[in-house]
Amino acid sequence: YENNGTKTTITTDDEGVGTIWWKPADEINVFYGTTSTHYVSKNKENATTVAFGTTDIIGSTESAQESIWGLYPYNEDAECDGESVTTTIPAAQQAIAGTFDDDIFTSLAHSTSTVMTFYNVLGGIKFSLSRDDIKKITFKGNNNEDIAGKVKLEMDANGKPVAEITEGEKTITLTPKEGTTFAKNTNYYIVMLPTILSNGFTMTFETEDKIGTFNYTDKAVTISRSKFGKKANIDTYANFEDKPAPATDLSAAGTANCYIVSSTGRYKFKTVQGNSS
Repeated sequence: YENNGTKTTITTDDEGVGTIWWKPADEINVFYGTTSTHYVSKNKENATTVAFGTTDIIGSTESAQESIWGLYPYNEDAECDGESVTTTIPAAQQAIAGTFDDDIFTSLAHSTSTVMTFYNVLGGIKFSLSRDDIKKITFKGNNNEDIAGKVKLEMDANGKPVAEITEGEKTITLTPKEGTTFAKNTNYYIVMLPTILSNGFTMTFETEDKIGTFNYTDKAVTISRSKFGKKANIDTYANFEDKPAPATDLSAAGTANCYIVSSTGRYKFKTVQGNSS
């Protein structure tokens, strides 16, 4: 298989268009009807076009007719019914400084030949931080919109991918892929399914001992396919407070009918039904 043109392009607010390159390690699913075949890039360096090959034994592609589909990144659990492809957009994501993790930025192709053009499925936000001690970031829509999870992908009348959510995830968690904290004054990405966040969104920023919350409700936010909104130093909009002290687990040594608390503090215990564990 060969890709016809660049892998994909993205648009970022006020920054024009960027190209996503095919890399030597890239892998894809190719579906002949409902049968998935694992293809691996033959390229030796980053390029705008790529040839893919496989060591799998496959049958004739003629019976597939117009139902030849391509999915990036490769997912051994992905399925195809001949008319659509089912895969998962992860809610737990790893951040890479200056870009996004290719393994989460899904793209889809549909072709009648062994030349395929892949189109982005997802969009998201691009942001930077003002501090260098943030360890985890979470993002969710204020009306509990589905922004990740298991999806069925199809092509619309214009030949562009659309997603139908079958098992949605409402919160995305972002952690650094390298190191324990995000770098300041550096761009990062959160990728998600296209949707309208009708009442805005909430982001939280966790450090070792503080948690900051940015609740944006000024207007609806549209997440568009292949586009990223941009917000510099987004953590400066958050209100940071000390994290509460960790709770002492009263049931750590086993559950009981009652527990004795002898001093002021935060406590937790495992709930049980009857005498079960």
